[in-house]
Amino acid sequence: MTEAGPDTPRAARTPRPSRAPFTVLFPALAALLALLTGCSLAGGPAGPSPGRGGGGAGAEGGEDEVPYLDGSLDGSGDPAGLEELVLGTPLGSEGTEGAGGDGGAVAGTAASFDEEIRAQFGTLFLDPDAAVPPAVTRQVAEYVELFHEGRARSNFERWLAREGRYREMILAELRAAGLPEGLLYLAMLESGFNPTAVSRAKAVGLWQFMRATGRESGLRIDDWVDERRDPIASTRAAIGHLKVLHDALGDWALAAAAYNAGLGRVRRAQKGTGAGYFQLAAEGRLPRETRNYVPLILAAGHVARHRDRYGFGAVAAEPPHAFLPVEVEGRTRLTAVASVTGVPVDTLRALNAHLLRGAAPPGKRYAVRLPLGTPVAGLDERLAALPLETRILPEYREVFVTVRSGDSWWRIARAHGRTVRAVRALNPRLGEVIHPGQRVLVERQIVTDAQL
Repeated sequence: MTEAGPDTPRAARTPRPSRAPFTVLFPALAALLALLTGCSLAGGPAGPSPGRGGGGAGAEGGEDEVPYLDGSLDGSGDPAGLEELVLGTPLGSEGTEGAGGDGGAVAGTAASFDEEIRAQFGTLFLDPDAAVPPAVTRQVAEYVELFHEGRARSNFERWLAREGRYREMILAELRAAGLPEGLLYLAMLESGFNPTAVSRAKAVGLWQFMRATGRESGLRIDDWVDERRDPIASTRAAIGHLKVLHDALGDWALAAAAYNAGLGRVRRAQKGTGAGYFQLAAEGRLPRETRNYVPLILAAGHVARHRDRYGFGAVAAEPPHAFLPVEVEGRTRLTAVASVTGVPVDTLRALNAHLLRGAAPPGKRYAVRLPLGTPVAGLDERLAALPLETRILPEYREVFVTVRSGDSWWRIARAHGRTVRAVRALNPRLGEVIHPGQRVLVERQIVTDAQL
C-alpha cells in the first residue's frame, strides 16, 4: 500500500478498493456515520453508533441527549504519542513509530497494507495466526480513508486529542486485567472518549453502557450518581463485561462483536456451530453494524498508530485525567466546594460528571474529585462556615397526581389544599390547559437529615 503523506500526489497514494459508491459498498453507513461524523444527534450523530452499550441491553429512557463529542475538559499538551501503542505490542518496543518521525517503514503496496492489518488483528485480538479475509482489509481501507480524508477527519482529530486524557488510565486497567491493549480503540469508537456521551438508545459514557448492563456490571446508577459517566469506574466495568463475553465465546473478536450486538445475538448467529467472527460476518449472520464494528476498530487503531502518515502528527493531547479525591459531607454542593477552594465550578463538574445533581449523594461522606494541587487543608472547616443552604443541596419529597378526564388546575389545587398559583409554580412546563395522563406536581417538601 503506497504511503499517503501530505506531499504524495493522489495518483501515487494507496490503491483503493473497488470504486463502487461508498454507500453501496457499506449499506450500514447511515448508522456508522452517525458516530463518525456527528451529523445530527442534538449536536451529535443521527442515531446509534456502532457499539451501543456493553452487551446490547436494548434502549432505555432516563438520560437527556448531549452533544455527542462535547463535554470534555479543555486542555492542551504534547502530542498524544499514539505511535507508541501498536495494538497490543508493549509500549516502546520495536516496531513502534517514533514521535516526530515520518511514520516509520512506509507501506508501499496494497499487499503490505494487508499484512499490516493482519498483524494488527493478531495483536489486537490475540490471534496471530488469523487469516484476515481480503474483504475485511478492503473494508478497513475504506474506513481509513474516511478518517484520513473523509467527513470524519475533524472528529477523529478531536478523538485523538481527547484520547490523551484517558489513554494511560485505560491502558493501565487493560494491562492489569490481562486484556488486549488495543481495546482502547473500542472506547474511541463507542464515545469518541467523551465520558458524558449519550446515544439515542440512551447508552452513556466512555464505554456506552445501557442502564441495565451497567448495573449488572457493578456500576452505581441512581438519581444522584451515574458511574457510567465516571471514566475509571466505567472502564473497570467494561473490562469485566468484556471478560464475561470472552469467557463465553472464547474469542476476542467475537467478544467485541458481542459488546456491540449482545451475547445472545452472537450465540444465535453461531447456531451451535462454533463459527468465528469472519465466518459469521461473511455469511451475513451478524447485524450490519456489528459486521462493520471490528473493521472500524482496526481502522481507528491503524490511523492512530500511523498518525504522522495520515497527517495527525500535530494533534495535541489533552492532559491526563488526574485528580485528588477528597471526602465531603453527603449532599455537599460542588458550588460550595468551588467557593472555598477557588476551583472553577465547570472544572469540578467535569471531574465529577457522574454526580448528576452537582452534589455528593446523601448519606455517608463521599469522595469528590479536585484538581491536583488544590489546597485542601481545613476544607471541612471552610465548608462548615458557609450558610447551610449554600453548602447543602436539600432533598425533596414530591407528590404527583395524574390528570384525569374533567380535571383542571383549580380542581387539583383544591383537592390538595393548595392555591392554583402555588401548583402552577411547581409545574412551569405545563400549559394553561392540562390533559388526561399528564403528571402534576402538587407538593414538594424538604426532607430533613433525620428522615433520609
